Amino acid sequence: MHLLPILLCTVITLAVGYGDGNYGPDGGGYYDYEDHKNECKKLKHFDFEPINIAHFNREAKFSHVEKHGKDYIMISCPIDSQKYALIAEQEGTTSKISTSDYSDTVILADGSHVSVLAKCDGKRFVAKTADGDEIRIKKVACIQYPEAVPWFCSSCNTDSITLTKGNDIEALIIQLVFTFLDLTGIR
Repeated sequence: MHLLPILLCTVITLAVGYGDGNYGPDGGGYYDYEDHKNECKKLKHFDFEPINIAHFNREAKFSHVEKHGKDYIMISCPIDSQKYALIAEQEGTTSKISTSDYSDTVILADGSHVSVLAKCDGKRFVAKTADGDEIRIKKVACIQYPEAVPWFCSSCNTDSITLTKGNDIEALIIQLVFTFLDLTGIR
């Protein structure tokens, strides 16, 4: 009589499977080394001091994207009325941003509302530069810069035109006013 419950428990255990249920063809809790070894390292902010006083180092925004089973990351600069150069650290290269040369950098994108899609390739992300070359990237940054000569200036002294951290909002207001004038046809 006492043997029947023990036999019944043994049969049920063998029928259901041995262990905690994480082993089997579905791989419920099974660690897959192949997936782990192909993960890309996270991109980091490229922290440096801008050469030009009118340039500002801003952090890029990263958004994970998966398409057709491949991992990508969308790298974007802030979305506002400013111009940005999305750059990556690249030893031995020099990039010209506005009127300044930045050593050990490469431009990925340049303009307003810029973003780049980088693909996970092994352990690093690969992105195309503004010139169309594919490079591996580790660190990126957005350099905010003013236009070389404002479009509303026909005879401005460009040496006196600077954008400092204190008047970012003033530059935005001026930009909005001139955009409004363009849209209404007044200018």
